[in-house]
Amino acid sequence: MKFFVALLLSLLLISTPTIARSVNGSSLQKVDKRNSDPRHFGFECGSRKYKLSTCIDVVKDACEAHSNVRKPKNIVLNYTMAKHPMEFIRAQEFGYPNNTMIVELPLSLFEILNLNYVAFSPMDCKILGVVSKNEDWFYTTSFKACRHTSWPFNWLEK
Repeated sequence: MKFFVALLLSLLLISTPTIARSVNGSSLQKVDKRNSDPRHFGFECGSRKYKLSTCIDVVKDACEAHSNVRKPKNIVLNYTMAKHPMEFIRAQEFGYPNNTMIVELPLSLFEILNLNYVAFSPMDCKILGVVSKNEDWFYTTSFKACRHTSWPFNWLEK
């Protein structure tokens, strides 16, 4: 009787990894894993990617700076005044309203010149898109729209 109990326990221990492996390798788990990884959402301008949360923060600060500039009795200067919004004169080329404003996106560590801007509506501080400015040798300026994108977290962010 002890022999059969020992044999049954040893068979159970040997077969447990095989059963567990077949459960983990089932096709149902592969379907669930297909699009479940966490992702960033934002805009891509060339090789530079901007998170949507960064764009929202920049627009919020620009709206505060824009409202402070419009109120002449409020002369308190803060860090948002440094990045005040500018009128976007080429808004109609992108299908944006005439009163669209743009503000610079933050520089990365190794960037010297920033040519990427968030376009937003100053009335409701709604993001309309991100545009990239191109200047050539003859100092003619053109803008192009950056595209919406998503990308996975890197190994430091997980």
